[in-house]
Amino acid sequence: MAVRITGQPVSVMALDGQPAEPFVAKDGRVVLGPGNRADVFVDAVPNSGTPTAIGIELEQGLRPLAQLVTDRGPPARREPLPPPQPLPANPLPARMDFKGSLRVDVAIEGGANAPVPAMSAMPGMSAHGHSMTMGTMQWTLAGRSSVGHDGPPLFSVKRGRTVVIAYPNRTNFPHAMHLHGHHFRLLDRLDDGWKPYWLDTVTVPPSETWRIAFIADNPGKWMLHCHMLEHQDTGMGAWFQVT
Repeated sequence: MAVRITGQPVSVMALDGQPAEPFVAKDGRVVLGPGNRADVFVDAVPNSGTPTAIGIELEQGLRPLAQLVTDRGPPARREPLPPPQPLPANPLPARMDFKGSLRVDVAIEGGANAPVPAMSAMPGMSAHGHSMTMGTMQWTLAGRSSVGHDGPPLFSVKRGRTVVIAYPNRTNFPHAMHLHGHHFRLLDRLDDGWKPYWLDTVTVPPSETWRIAFIADNPGKWMLHCHMLEHQDTGMGAWFQVT
């Protein structure tokens, strides 16, 4: 979903609740997947009374949701403010130990127009009242179909260890993969670095493999699932454990 604020300088300050190195959104546009969040600063530079549209960009054009109206008042200011300074960082790691990391492949399969592999759904399992049987459209994560609370953990990891998850998307649909209890870095395609921001949700395009990395520093049992909740309800859920 492309959210756009027209006619104003828009600085993105944080993504998925974590401060980022500020950057200016091109044309005031911020693209969000299901579950993503962005904190932005808007510099109110138009003349007094000038409306600014906030809306969703569709193929048919901008669908307005709200508007900002500048009330300048004294003293008048017509020059933009200097670029904002970064927000104070949260205590997340600057480095990760990839040599000693746990590497997990979580293949995304199933759904419409795609073969469904043999599944290990628990007998009689239901997803919020919807019976999950081989006769209905199902999704799987790592070959298993679950709403996220069933069966053994997808993986178990000791606290403090780096985890690298690969998401091979073998379907014809994008999937917004959400991680509970942790934030991660999106790894570059050539394995030579990571994106300069933290996320807890990433939308994996069809027929592509994206990889994330995080330090399992939060003990407990945590879900990993598709944030398109109708996909989770029909199989795209799992959980992992940090001990």
